[in-house]
Amino acid sequence: MSGGPSPEINIRGKTVLLTGGNGFVGSHVAARLVALGCSVRAIVRRAGEAPELQNDQTDEVVGDFVDPGVTGPAARGAEIVIHCAATGGPDLEPVRRINAEGTRTVAEAALAAGSRRYIQISTGSVYDRSGREVLDESCPLKREGDPYGVTKAEADRIVLDAMDRGLAASILRPGAVLGYHPTSTWAVRMPAQVRDGELELRIDGEDIIPYLHVENLVDAILLAIRSNLAAGRVYNVSDGQVTWRRYTDEVRSWFRSPPLEIIPADQISPGTYWKGSYNSQKIRDELGYQPQRTYEEGMADARSYWTHAHASSRTD
Repeated sequence: MSGGPSPEINIRGKTVLLTGGNGFVGSHVAARLVALGCSVRAIVRRAGEAPELQNDQTDEVVGDFVDPGVTGPAARGAEIVIHCAATGGPDLEPVRRINAEGTRTVAEAALAAGSRRYIQISTGSVYDRSGREVLDESCPLKREGDPYGVTKAEADRIVLDAMDRGLAASILRPGAVLGYHPTSTWAVRMPAQVRDGELELRIDGEDIIPYLHVENLVDAILLAIRSNLAAGRVYNVSDGQVTWRRYTDEVRSWFRSPPLEIIPADQISPGTYWKGSYNSQKIRDELGYQPQRTYEEGMADARSYWTHAHASSRTD
């Protein structure tokens, strides 16, 4: 666990409503909650998919969390709500339904249930980065651009409004989450694109990726739940920064892939090439967040997956 102030809220024995339990972050959150003695209600599309949810302390609620008829009853009696579920994609409205309207449903359910704490897992992609060298929690949220970032920004605004109406919420905005899970962007989807030559570097590849290990993100979530100070706060969460070139060069080494194609500067969309600093000092100062796992550990998890996958393909 991360160091810091003594916990103010004891979570052992508490009932936690969790969305996204079958996903990357949610499954790691569920495992840690169970280990800490919590009872977990996980809203899932399909039961039985995540090993982390197959235990006596976890109930899988099968349904669509965007539906108030599913999430409202699931939230009753839940003292803590953690909203991890999210999606991406090229089309705005399907992504908005999950990320924005889904968040509205979960936040309203938590308010109606009188939940003591609500944690919103957001993303650093919500910020309008244009012309900014440092991104901290005071920076404006984007209103146009990629569907994922735009709709997650809308979701944050929904939670901020719910805070004004009494929801004891914390919004966490992590960078790229490292570690392995079948649904992981940075361990599975991006490496597959690098392997297949589908990813291009912008200009010189020296633009920045803020990152953190998934278990460090779980540490941050627990710190936010336990601290009364965290209610009503927004926190960036990152362990450091790496360039796109360094990340993709390491991934290429797993597959012995050729150098990536380069997108020249005159073809770059505004705000997509960014060499600034993602400031996460606030969560360190206020909650005592201290990352315990490294970039190298997160990348090793991904490399191990691909090594095993390559070995398996040779024996099939």
